[in-house]
Amino acid sequence: MSGVPPVGNRVNGSKMVHLSLRGRSGSNYHLGRKLEERDGNQYLATEINSQRRVVINILALPNRFDVHEAGRMRNTLEAQYRFMSKVDSPHLLKALDRGVTPEGRPFIVMEYAEGKSLEEFPRGILKAKDGPGIMLQITEGLKNLSEIGLSHGGLTPANILLEEGKVVFLDPVLPVGEASDALTDTQQIAGTKNYMAPFSYYSRAKSPPPQAPARIRIDIYSLGIIFYEFLAGQNPICPAAASARCWIDIQGRSVPISH
Repeated sequence: MSGVPPVGNRVNGSKMVHLSLRGRSGSNYHLGRKLEERDGNQYLATEINSQRRVVINILALPNRFDVHEAGRMRNTLEAQYRFMSKVDSPHLLKALDRGVTPEGRPFIVMEYAEGKSLEEFPRGILKAKDGPGIMLQITEGLKNLSEIGLSHGGLTPANILLEEGKVVFLDPVLPVGEASDALTDTQQIAGTKNYMAPFSYYSRAKSPPPQAPARIRIDIYSLGIIFYEFLAGQNPICPAAASARCWIDIQGRSVPISH
């Protein structure tokens, strides 16, 4: 890879990350802080010529290096770039560029959005005046994902961003067409237990990746849980601290929405 000379290095765990990277487009990027609140290995960065803020997602290899698994992860990142570079939606962040670090790790460059995640707002916020508009935008965002061949696969309040009244999705992970084979085991179904469809959580270790219609249903299930929680004030099935077993123990019991 041809890249700009690094202006310095920093330690990320035991890994060295160059502070300057060059994408395939020829643009140069200066890395800033790691975005601990985001999934994966994502950094806030600046495109040097325009001074535009972007996010760079650098491939994080598995702890126990496996050539086959590393190849699948590379394919997944490449698939994410192909799909997200097609984005034309106010609710989705577009992939702008891609490249390889001097250490040989692929990365993609994404648009950056600044705001508060839905997780940071009080439960019950969707009962407020702006609630229906927020719900509509979230639904439109999922529709826009499906239109470019993606499902989110890990929808939670933490990756729904509110930026000056506009809803933006963070970290969609599941291509639903040709890229299915690129998914790693951990990326087949992402998300947290309290927002995952029970069938996806309990079967993912034993079953092949769900097909496109099932993946979309998983997103719709998560969407329903999120809407319920932010209308009723708590998760309809399990409280936030509950274990995965809760899905089996009290399946079917729900919390009524107060009027």
